[in-house]
Amino acid sequence: RVVDTLYNGKLGSWLAIRIGKNHKEVERGIIPNKNRAEQLASVQYTLPKTAGGDRADFWRFRGLRSSKRNLRKSREDLSAQPVQTKFPAYERVVLREAGFLRPVTIFGPIADVAREKLAREEPDIYQIAKSEPRDAGTDQRSSGIIRLHTIKQIIDQDKHALLDVTPNAVDRLNYAQWYPIVVFLNPDSKQGVKTMRMRLCPESRKSARKLYERSHKLRKNNHHLFTTTINLNS
Repeated sequence: RVVDTLYNGKLGSWLAIRIGKNHKEVERGIIPNKNRAEQLASVQYTLPKTAGGDRADFWRFRGLRSSKRNLRKSREDLSAQPVQTKFPAYERVVLREAGFLRPVTIFGPIADVAREKLAREEPDIYQIAKSEPRDAGTDQRSSGIIRLHTIKQIIDQDKHALLDVTPNAVDRLNYAQWYPIVVFLNPDSKQGVKTMRMRLCPESRKSARKLYERSHKLRKNNHHLFTTTINLNS
């Protein structure tokens, strides 16, 4: 909520209030007006790339494909990156109902368990969207992508599609007006993650430490994408 469009008598700065649940004020801060925001965005997108740039990233991640373990690590690294998609600084928005059962994305150290549980116990409401190889002939064991037509097929069955995707994918789904519901399962500690996973999926070999650290990075870099946060207590 913008409450002052000429804050401190200066052009370019707005005083805004972030509103939380029950219309309560959460915090106040300064945001740029439309013209200033567009200037800042223009500068951001024209800044020179860091040493090596996209080409270096391409070869770095291509090198990570040499083994299944490193490929898995590359996905973890990518999921913790801040969203970099180029969108307009400001755009007109209208509040409206989605008109369909929105996809659901779950982040956090027991996201895999939560997806399986929802799909198993509520099959008439939830269905896991399966990933496909990126290209024909790709190794089926490598990480794939969830295609939009797969999500639409689940929606057409009047179900929520459960997605295992990265924050960048959530950002793009929002832009495509699929508006996923994003639930973040917030862990209390590394030991808490270990205790929960031992109780819920004792056969899992995932590292509790890595899951906790990844969750911390997600909360730090991508919290703006979360629809709701659920605090986990072991």
